[in-house]
Amino acid sequence: MRRATAVDVAKTAQRLTRIDYLDGLGIAIGPQGAAFVHLAKRFWRVSLRHVRLVPLPASGVERASALTRALVQFVEDIHVVPDQVVLALPRHAACVSRVIVPETARGSLRQIIDYEVERLLPFPKDDIYYDFLTYDLAGEERRLGVIVFGLPRREVEEHVELLMHAQIRPQVVTVSTSALMNILAFCRPPADGPRVLVAAEDGQVECCVVDNNHLAASFLFPSAQAQNLDGLTDLLAQGIARSLPGVSPTEVEVFTCGSNNSVPLPGESERDLATLAASRFSQAGADLLSPAALPAVGAALQAIGEGALEINLLPLDKRARREKRLSPLTLVLAGVVALLGITWAVGVVVQEHRILRSLSQQMQALDPEVRQVQAQEAEA
Repeated sequence: MRRATAVDVAKTAQRLTRIDYLDGLGIAIGPQGAAFVHLAKRFWRVSLRHVRLVPLPASGVERASALTRALVQFVEDIHVVPDQVVLALPRHAACVSRVIVPETARGSLRQIIDYEVERLLPFPKDDIYYDFLTYDLAGEERRLGVIVFGLPRREVEEHVELLMHAQIRPQVVTVSTSALMNILAFCRPPADGPRVLVAAEDGQVECCVVDNNHLAASFLFPSAQAQNLDGLTDLLAQGIARSLPGVSPTEVEVFTCGSNNSVPLPGESERDLATLAASRFSQAGADLLSPAALPAVGAALQAIGEGALEINLLPLDKRARREKRLSPLTLVLAGVVALLGITWAVGVVVQEHRILRSLSQQMQALDPEVRQVQAQEAEA
């Protein structure tokens, strides 16, 4: 009984740690345009406040100027200074690699990746920013799978500089893979079974393989290779076989994102990421969600602490500090958490005293019988 109570208290405390009062700004930049999303978190409630899609020129000074003006105007329109800003760049600009290491290497994993990054990614170490995720591999031998993401340093710094011109400095730079997976985890309850997210954009298709709620693989292929549903199914089956040996493709739940006439994505609305997001954010503005806005929504989820994949490609010295402001609600929440902690500690002490008092009473009740038995033994 006491163990169950402790578990309940631990779950309650974990849930209380997710309480916050935050405004997050998610920015996603693609080849054809940019998306800005403002999410607000009040206690546990997450609401979609503003969404804006902005078309951009293909390249050049005009593109940079248009992005800066649009971002400045968006921040002015929402009348909020975001506590945290997350920038998501497209997946096709990133390099992704996977490596398997022994479980014993977990403690020194950062040093191992730093040493092996030039072998894992097709860039010199000084020309890229990178980060990694880990997941446990099934089997008798305890091993770790490591997914390494890398982006060219020049591209990251150019986009951060553009945001700085708009007086916005991101604390996190991630990729659309992480952003889309954040939406899937937020809108669909976690499941132990394998999942696949298929995202089509700009002539390419990304396949994200998820095992036990951890990203196991991310790979790209040209949309020309999937001219029909059978071709797409074969490509997914090959990716699943490489990433999840022994798992049948029929056991995998497939979700889709994006609209591309050249890729015949399955049309199941209950597994379409845009539909899931629109139903999850039922407030005004959810009907504006489109596949182009989803990476910005996932980035905003990470900005308010609701991200499932915490990828940050910026090095520590390049990350801005979180613009967290103390509010009366924050102080009240801190007081509630402290009060609950004290109440739990006092309850444990009181319970222990009750048990000791009960044992003492039982001993006193048995004391005459014990004395009688001792007397009989002495007489015998």
